[in-house]
Amino acid sequence: MFVRQLLGFFILNVAMLGHGAGFSDGVDSTWTLSTTSGNCVLEQGVGGYAEARFIGVRGQRLRFEVLGHRDLFAPEPVDVLRVAPPWHADFPSTDVITQVPHSSGGAIGATDPVATRILMKLYEGFDTHLARSGWYAPDTAVAVEISSVNFRPLYEHFIDCFRGPSAGSWADMERTRVSYDRGITALDADAEVDLKNVAACVLADSQVTRVFVDGHTDASGTERKNQPLSKRRAESVAAFLRSKGVPNAEPPPTNRP
Repeated sequence: MFVRQLLGFFILNVAMLGHGAGFSDGVDSTWTLSTTSGNCVLEQGVGGYAEARFIGVRGQRLRFEVLGHRDLFAPEPVDVLRVAPPWHADFPSTDVITQVPHSSGGAIGATDPVATRILMKLYEGFDTHLARSGWYAPDTAVAVEISSVNFRPLYEHFIDCFRGPSAGSWADMERTRVSYDRGITALDADAEVDLKNVAACVLADSQVTRVFVDGHTDASGTERKNQPLSKRRAESVAAFLRSKGVPNAEPPPTNRP
């Protein structure tokens, strides 16, 4: 009996070496949404191999991770592919959209803006495949297939969960104002909280492609002093938004005192 079991194990590994290994639940895939200690987690189990999840925390960057129960990938970055399933209008298109780090033990993870790119591709009905050669043989492939089936119904609930009820939609956030003490350009703690919420809305809304930041001052002081002050304030806000993953945040060509 032991010899037969060992032989079966050996044959299985030979098959994996020759043909690679793929993990998917296909149309039976299920997404679940849960909240734990302030973390909003949108999660899917993948073929008994891993848990794929998005983790949203208000005021922080969205995180995407795949936690493998075992490690089959070679120790190098993993390709992330956008794959159109058979029922998608773009079938059979497949594109590599980015790479994500892979750590020893099987964990794969990324934060914004990569995490939001993956999130939005799933929302658009594309599957996400993670692919790389296996550590056991460089000429074989390992693929983890994350399905978009049943994703969209939970998407809005997930976004509302980690944005919080006061964050609202982008339409509510696009006129956000940040106040400064006289002559100051540095952001205070309250301003940073407001801008983190703005960044979360931008990254969650694929229709927002650019953010313009306009700087102002009050009527005190001369125009000669206020014009460069308003410009520095706009630049400080734009730099903060970019640091939170908003790629196209910039002051307009001119800023008014």
